[in-house]
Amino acid sequence: ETYTEDAKLILQYPGMPPQEYVGATTIRQTIEQILTPIKPEWTLAMNFKLDPAAAQSSTRTGLYRIIVNMGHKATSNYGRFTVTLRAEKGAWRFSEDISDFATEADYDALR
Repeated sequence: ETYTEDAKLILQYPGMPPQEYVGATTIRQTIEQILTPIKPEWTLAMNFKLDPAAAQSSTRTGLYRIIVNMGHKATSNYGRFTVTLRAEKGAWRFSEDISDFATEADYDALR
């Protein structure tokens, strides 16, 4: 499990009201639903960059890039995340995960 039992996932993208999902089971189901349109023959690559300024904190920030290769074309999506970590069941898990919009330039600027 990646999320604590009482975790919150907040998706806040331009043009949409923020969406909040609470609980590890609900979050897992939401992520599965988001990924449903991806066909088995497509490939998915996810890359994450952590902001070095937050490296020693229980709250981590960074950027991500998701590339979906559909065979005839590939699309890239970028986002910003803030996650808060908490120990649960002997492991560090996300207790809060906030995802927001970012651009390719934002992603490239974070080293």
